[in-house]
Amino acid sequence: MTAAPTATAYEFRYLPPSPPSSILALRGGAALSVFRLDKVRDTLEAQSGRRLTLDAEYWHFVDIRAEFNESEQALLQALLN
Repeated sequence: MTAAPTATAYEFRYLPPSPPSSILALRGGAALSVFRLDKVRDTLEAQSGRRLTLDAEYWHFVDIRAEFNESEQALLQALLN
């Protein structure tokens, strides 16, 4: 017979406050192909009986601690696309 599992012990640590930050929202590319969007739209229209318009796109949210210069912004865009 095995012993019942014990509760996991959590360790709490003090974390110093982080410097002020802001969230940068960047629009990404299409999340679904035209074919897939049409298929989803057709299914939803059949179930709802309504005419629908759909779109799906990626959004990237970046927590930044300092202002980006132009080259850093371009690098971030290249990495996310």
